[in-house]
Amino acid sequence: MIKQAKGRAGLVLTFAFFVLLGVPEGALGAAWPTMRESFGQPVSSLAWLGALYTVGYLLSTVVTGHLTERIGVSRTLRSGVGMTVIGVGLYAVSPWWWLVILASMATGLGGGTVDAAGNSYCAVVGGVRSMNLLHAMFGVGATAGPLLVTLSLDLGGGWRSVYAALAVVQLVLLGLATRYRDEFRVPFSEQAAVANRRPMPRRLLWLMLAVFFFYVSSEAAYGQWSFSVLTEDRGVDTTLAGWALAGYWGGLTLGRFLLSYLGDRVEPIRLLHVSLVSIVVAAIVFWVDPLPGLDLVALPVLGFSMAGVFPALVLVTPAW
Repeated sequence: MIKQAKGRAGLVLTFAFFVLLGVPEGALGAAWPTMRESFGQPVSSLAWLGALYTVGYLLSTVVTGHLTERIGVSRTLRSGVGMTVIGVGLYAVSPWWWLVILASMATGLGGGTVDAAGNSYCAVVGGVRSMNLLHAMFGVGATAGPLLVTLSLDLGGGWRSVYAALAVVQLVLLGLATRYRDEFRVPFSEQAAVANRRPMPRRLLWLMLAVFFFYVSSEAAYGQWSFSVLTEDRGVDTTLAGWALAGYWGGLTLGRFLLSYLGDRVEPIRLLHVSLVSIVVAAIVFWVDPLPGLDLVALPVLGFSMAGVFPALVLVTPAW
């Protein structure tokens, strides 16, 4: 439930930001085979984009807390969206590979800022259902990403048109966020309650960091590499592989919508236990692929299994 009526517009805009946060992550894996041909790059060069995106993401999340304290949630979110517009815009128009690498880092800088500020805002102003719904919105965007790329390629529009359209939509949302900037104010009592909590025990902190690290690494790896594995290593048709990748993100989205509906009825710790076991099983099935086509089924199951991990981790962190 939303605690402040005034914050509803802010939450809606934050949900929209997270939809657009997910589109580039979902789109890149499907766009990569044709993108790399445009720049004459080997398959392995995707690692450069992933690495620079991650570096940008890490740098932005490290400073977002301090930035939010200094300039507020609204300006922090808008700065993140603005940086993301620059990143996806460079993807759309860049004629050089080195500029695409910079585009990846810029997208990571913006995405990390939006992610961290949006999570913090939703954790304070919203609740369990709002948090799961927020991450479901990311899944909506990530599911739409490969579908948009597949559709654009089928229609002859190319991969660049997807990034160009994304930049335009983000600019529109940036204007709306500026128009409704007062909606992002967090009540002082809520800020004080968060600030006065005791710090997390160091050993628990490092354990949490490790779980975050391995979970996000796995989510990104399957989202970015599975399309190439299916099409270039296992000979799966590109359209079918695109739908399988969309199924991966769709399973993650469906799971988060389900969790937003269940709300407090599912304990985060129990959800983490079940999710992590099912992730391992589904990942092994995709890797080994014991029967033809079973890897295409394992991907959506893997996405569904991952649905609750990140929201649950975010929810238990303030309590710990």
